[in-house]
Amino acid sequence: MAGVKEAALQPRCWCGNATLVDFSKAYGACSECGTLVSRCGLRPEEAEVHDDEHDFYGKPYWFTRQRDELGFPDIYERASLDLPERCLRWLRTLLTYQLPPARVLELGSGHGAFVALMRAAGFEASGLELSPWVVEFARSTFEVPMLLGPIESQALAERSLDVVVLNDVLEHLVEPRATMRHCAKLLGSDGFVVAQTPCYPEGQSYGELMEANHPFLAMLQEREHLYLFSQRGVRRLFAEVGLPIVRFEPALFPYDMVVVASREELTSTDPKHRQETLLASPSARLVKAMTELDERMRELSRRLDEVEGDRRERITMIERLNGHIDRTSRDYEARQRIIIDQQATIERVAAASEAQLHVISDQQATIDKLVQQREYLSEIEARMRQSRLGWLFRLLRIL
Repeated sequence: MAGVKEAALQPRCWCGNATLVDFSKAYGACSECGTLVSRCGLRPEEAEVHDDEHDFYGKPYWFTRQRDELGFPDIYERASLDLPERCLRWLRTLLTYQLPPARVLELGSGHGAFVALMRAAGFEASGLELSPWVVEFARSTFEVPMLLGPIESQALAERSLDVVVLNDVLEHLVEPRATMRHCAKLLGSDGFVVAQTPCYPEGQSYGELMEANHPFLAMLQEREHLYLFSQRGVRRLFAEVGLPIVRFEPALFPYDMVVVASREELTSTDPKHRQETLLASPSARLVKAMTELDERMRELSRRLDEVEGDRRERITMIERLNGHIDRTSRDYEARQRIIIDQQATIERVAAASEAQLHVISDQQATIDKLVQQREYLSEIEARMRQSRLGWLFRLLRIL
């Protein structure tokens, strides 16, 4: 019985595979689909909200958990910060494949700002949350329609939606395959899912990610991020729920991926028609102005990145040249020291040569004197030979 109980507690991947390769202390990697699986995540009953003051995804999650434990803004700040940044990026992705009016449901809509933005653009949008307090916060803050509780418990007709949106939600689902299969049933024939979720860079070990200080490491929140999908894993997930066509759109953050999944190949909306649609109402015109301002800001940011990249390249080049100059200076100084040493050696050799020349000169003078004396003696000898005393001179020589 103990072995059966232990097997029941053994974490499994969403795909059913129980063979997990060690990735980190808190996560195992699925050998079948390439998904990271939390070894100590929430149980199904812990992910529900019955007591808003104490349950994990209740009111404290949006304050204590976000602000104090993770260092993120709380829900009040996010309601202001997300609207001009995340929400506009999400809306741009939605408008790429679907124009208003269309029926959109956002799972895990939080403060409701994105639902409000979609409604302002002309979509028939609503949100869903697990916490009664968050649902009421979204309703009172942005006056948006909200559903309370899991999507599986909602009285929604099959094929009643055009789009289901999950922004930073897929990684929190206790049973992602069952939940996404239910969402797929709610979609019309040409409907699709848009999901933003952390992207596990499959093939890289935990040690390699640590060595590179990879931004994905911040997503290893084992208590709530139950499944961290790779691109391969998310393709398999949507294929298994009946949405086999998967596209990846640019994500706002480097650790995320944005997935668009559908039954059939989607066609991008016409940019001109997109602009005309956003002129259909005063609120949509405001959304259009916000998106255009965001595009200009993105262009400025892109140019700033180019300037910053050029600046970094120039700094690198300057540092490289400075290094070359330093090496050249050190080589020059070393050569100067060699030249000075050689010059000193030359001077010592010259001084020694000059001293030897003086000795040679003195010896030459002595030789010259000896030669002169010899010549003088020879001359005397010659004279004596010629004189009458020649015989005496020869006698003297003999003596």
